[in-house]
Amino acid sequence: MTSWVFIHRNEWVSQSRGFFPNDQHSNNKTCCCSWCIIYYKSSINNYEKRRNSREPGLNTMTTAHSCRPSSSSFLQLFYTIVALVLSLFVETSHGQGGGCSNTCPPLNYGTPVPALCEGDDLTAFPDIHQKEYSICHGGSGETNTDTFSFDSLQGKIRVVANYYTGCNAGRRESGVFAHVAQRFYNQYPDSVVFIQSVKGGGTCDQWASLFQRDAARLYPDSPDVVPKEMPLSVNDVNYEIRDDLFTAPFGHPAYVILDADGIVRHKFIGPCCGYESYYDCTTS
Repeated sequence: MTSWVFIHRNEWVSQSRGFFPNDQHSNNKTCCCSWCIIYYKSSINNYEKRRNSREPGLNTMTTAHSCRPSSSSFLQLFYTIVALVLSLFVETSHGQGGGCSNTCPPLNYGTPVPALCEGDDLTAFPDIHQKEYSICHGGSGETNTDTFSFDSLQGKIRVVANYYTGCNAGRRESGVFAHVAQRFYNQYPDSVVFIQSVKGGGTCDQWASLFQRDAARLYPDSPDVVPKEMPLSVNDVNYEIRDDLFTAPFGHPAYVILDADGIVRHKFIGPCCGYESYYDCTTS
């Protein structure tokens, strides 16, 4: 699940970086929909099934804890993704718990849960890196026939989103993600790929109709940026991408950015996390 350090008394420790908000549920915000309990239990069960087959890699343990408040602004998500992806383009050109907390590893009642965190190398886990996924929307348009693996996309920046169709926060953010995805793909088709894990009911086409509509409403001055090829949608019915990259109780909607070498450079919760109503997270 992550790059491990094997230490005395057979304890497994993973790289720890992230945020510890003073109050995850301030401003009367609550966990998105009723998904969190289901999300946590399912993810932990799936993780335990895979844990014993995972060979540990080698990593160093670091700690960098800080705090930041939640935000309701779409601009935060837009500029965060744009800034982080652009920073990786610059570097590449030179050769290079729980709730809405960015804490990684995520905390389950104060106990760290092993997870993939910033600085970890996805290539150290071939069962994740080489796993094949079917594209249910996006790409070449050959629905349900095109496939990819993170390994097949090695050499490109990969931006991955974790969404639930029944979660208003994820639905609200998906239009921003789709617009950014298509915009960067139009400019750098050989350098970046955007992927979204979608689950919770409905079809990929129904989900696409939502984010395409919202993208058009959010960016009326960019009629030429129509989410079509990007993002690549995966019907993550077995929660594989979620469990591998967004191990519970890490919240949602959430995002992981892998650089061209497969290193997790950024992992963060979206700004609409915690809002139950679709319009509580405002477009302004």
